[in-house]
Amino acid sequence: MSFFSMDSPLMRFLNRMADLIVLNLLSILFAIPALISGYLTLAIYGETGQLPLVYLLITALLSFPVGASLTALHTVLIKMVKNEEGYIVKGFFKAFRDNFFQATAIGLLAAALTVLLIADLLIVKGWFRAFFAAAAFLLYGMLLYVYPLQARFYNPVGRTIRNSLLMEIAAFPRTLLMMAVSALALVLIYFAGNYAVPIAILFGISVPAYLQAMIYVPYFKRLEEKDPQKQEEE
Repeated sequence: MSFFSMDSPLMRFLNRMADLIVLNLLSILFAIPALISGYLTLAIYGETGQLPLVYLLITALLSFPVGASLTALHTVLIKMVKNEEGYIVKGFFKAFRDNFFQATAIGLLAAALTVLLIADLLIVKGWFRAFFAAAAFLLYGMLLYVYPLQARFYNPVGRTIRNSLLMEIAAFPRTLLMMAVSALALVLIYFAGNYAVPIAILFGISVPAYLQAMIYVPYFKRLEEKDPQKQEEE
């Protein structure tokens, strides 16, 4: 087999990275308004030491397409991990459209809870901060599952949220591993120096999410094999 054959490991790797770059750019596209608002909020807090709650609320509202975007991202990533992917862009926008209303509701709820926890962590002192830090840890673990569950299974919003919380606890070692992937990605970007921005733009969302999909997809598959009805209900 030629080193540069389309079926060679090198070309498969390069094609996969190209797909992940496209997915990353699509994910960022829908997050730009919230990212700008969030950056301004942090800048104001850094200069004044005061948390502009109005800006936090605006950031939460501007994040309304993020839930559908992350669900679309995980829809494509699940297929990639299972080697079932087709057209990346077409698949992304189809999943975005199909999941828009439910994923938006989940995303807005997640944004509201995140804003509330950030505000509490920055305002409260002492042991109360530890309580809200634990709540933030629990919320983040849940969010690692909620969008993949929305992408893979059809359920009402409330059941999807409940299942993500249960899965976070039931598969806690996997949850910790997925969190470690996120932490490693942030550390690498932090120490990338002048290359941090281009790396984040090209790979900052899709590559960690792809690695996380490699962790949760086998667990999803095991659940489906135990109960085929879960493919539609759970």
